[in-house]
Parts: sequence; C-alpha cells; structure tokens
Amino acid sequence: MLKIFKKFMAHRSWKIKDNNHVFIKDNGKIKELMPYEKINGLTISLKGKDNVITIEKPFQFINSAIFFDCSNSFVSIGANSICNTLRILNNGGFSNRNVTIGKNFSCWGCEILLNGRNNGVVIGDDCVFSKEIHIMNGDGYTIFYNATNNQHLEDIKIGNNVWIGMGVYILKNSCIADGTVVGAASVCCKKFLEPNVAIAGNPAKVIKHGISWKK
Repeated sequence: MLKIFKKFMAHRSWKIKDNNHVFIKDNGKIKELMPYEKINGLTISLKGKDNVITIEKPFQFINSAIFFDCSNSFVSIGANSICNTLRILNNGGFSNRNVTIGKNFSCWGCEILLNGRNNGVVIGDDCVFSKEIHIMNGDGYTIFYNATNNQHLEDIKIGNNVWIGMGVYILKNSCIADGTVVGAASVCCKKFLEPNVAIAGNPAKVIKHGISWKK
C-alpha cells in the first residue's frame, strides 16, 4: 500500500514542497486543498514554484482548468462564481502571471492566456461572459520596432458589471470600464475609460453612451 500511495502522490497536480498552494475560502475561513483533493469540474496543474490559487465558496465549475508551469503567480476567483469552460493558462515559464476575478462572475467559454511578462488580468464583480472569449495579456513573442523593444505591458482591466458577448478578443493593455457591454465578435485592443457604454467592432469602438443592463 505504501508503494501505491507514493506512486499516486508522484503524479499529483502540485507539490507542497515547491510552495504551490490552493486555498478555499468559506465564510471567512480558509482551508488549504491538498494535492490529492479535487474540486468538481475544475482541473488544477501547477508545475512551477510559489504559485497560489484562492477560490471563494460558493462556486460551480464545469469543464474548467487552471494550468501553470510558471512561478510566483496567483489566481483569485470570488464567491458565487459559475464557470463553464473557463481555462486559465500561461504560455512559457515566465513568472508573475496573475489573474483576479471578482465575485458573481459567470462565463460559458473563456480562455485567459497569459502571454505577457510581469502583467496580468483583473476582472471586477458581477461580470457576465458569453462563450468563445479569448483574453491575451501579451503577444507571446517580443515584437521589435526599429530594432528596439518598446513594448509596455499593463494589466488587462475589466470593470464591474461588464457583459461580454460571444467571440470577443481582449488583447494586451486593454481596459473596459464599469457597466460596459461588448458586442459579439469584437476585438478590444485599447482603453475604454468611459463607463456605461456599448462597444463593438474590429477594432472595437464606442457605439452607444449612457447605457445600463441587468442580468
């Protein structure tokens, strides 16, 4: 039995000795999830070091996954989240790949690909994401302009109460203000700082001002 247990533990999803941790918050209490424990509907794989995932109850995951082979990164998901086919993964082994998702989040198909270096993705409270949504905080490879690397990467920031339609791409350095509705198949590649607007198109632009919406 001891040999079987050791073999099982060798294939677990993360290693405590590498200072990787998964925490579950429940009514102000924090419980650490052991590598042999599972969250229904969520696959977690941490292959780097010093990574932390924190998920607050209640939550529901369906066909979702978090894959990190980087170090010194974190993921935080707020309470009352319903995540159907949410994928959070990094591209390459760089450090400081961070994702923060607020409470009351729901999605039906979203991939957050962390291509950037030393920047992340911040999503506010009460957001609704449709399906086939892609969020990428970097290009994946360094692009040089006149033989110089002039790229400046900031966190992608999505405010509170944002509704994102089907097939949207949100690219590096984007910012979407509170109360925004993003039309289907839009490509967001800049900062939209005015709240309560509708944006759409490729590249996205403001098409309506002073809007409001409810779940």
